[in-house]
Amino acid sequence: MELNSLFYENNFLTRICVYFSAAVCQKVDKKLDALIRKEVAGFNGEIGVYVHHLKRNKEVAINADTVFPTASIVKVPILAGVFDKISKGALKLSQEFVYDTSRLYGGSGLMQFYKDSATTDLSTMISLMLTYSDNITSIWLQQLSGGGIAINKVMDDLGLKNTKVNSRTEGRLDIWKKYGWGQTTPGKCQSCFN
Repeated sequence: MELNSLFYENNFLTRICVYFSAAVCQKVDKKLDALIRKEVAGFNGEIGVYVHHLKRNKEVAINADTVFPTASIVKVPILAGVFDKISKGALKLSQEFVYDTSRLYGGSGLMQFYKDSATTDLSTMISLMLTYSDNITSIWLQQLSGGGIAINKVMDDLGLKNTKVNSRTEGRLDIWKKYGWGQTTPGKCQSCFN
């Protein structure tokens, strides 16, 4: 196992564990809660907010356990799936791949401008997914992670039962129609970023 993959895996899992142990002691930031509630009061639709001040260990939670579409945040569970594969030795950050135009998919990102047969590596693909919200690399990384079913198992194993990849995932077509590519709750989504 590469040292980089071991560091990323342990760092990610450590942060998740720290979140769950700290979650029990959090107090509501009443001032911020009131400000946010005032700002969203006139919003025509459903909104979810979760804010956790790490140093003060205070939070604001508005519909924090309600499931919402992820939009581009779905790339975080995909990233977790990639690092799960790295930790198991199935992928390496330096591993090379060859792009071909059959992967062409609209939307955001740079890989759509790659020439047919261009080479790239896993590290670059991850970077494109995270910094440019690149849809081609996101779909490709989802496949390399074993697909939505494998990624969803990683999320379940991390205690993120409502954080799921729906698109291109067997058995989730009806849920995909409701939420799109992915789904999560504001409260659990933030735990990936602590």
